[in-house]
Amino acid sequence: MSKRSQAPPASPRYPRGKYQADACQQIGNARQLHIRRVFDTFPPTVEYSITEHGASLEKVLEELHYWGLAHRAKIIG
Repeated sequence: MSKRSQAPPASPRYPRGKYQADACQQIGNARQLHIRRVFDTFPPTVEYSITEHGASLEKVLEELHYWGLAHRAKIIG
């Protein structure tokens, strides 16, 4: 018997198609965290820089990093 991934059942709170729309919206929101510049070169060159809004996540990401280090043995096994 093969396992197939299935979308969660539809509900009034999350009708079918809502998950994809939410994911697309979240990706769009993530674009506010960085600036992407594409240069007309061969091969293509892409440069990313962080926005002020993205930089505001620095402390949160640093704490998450330290949490991961402290719990590494349990996470990896």
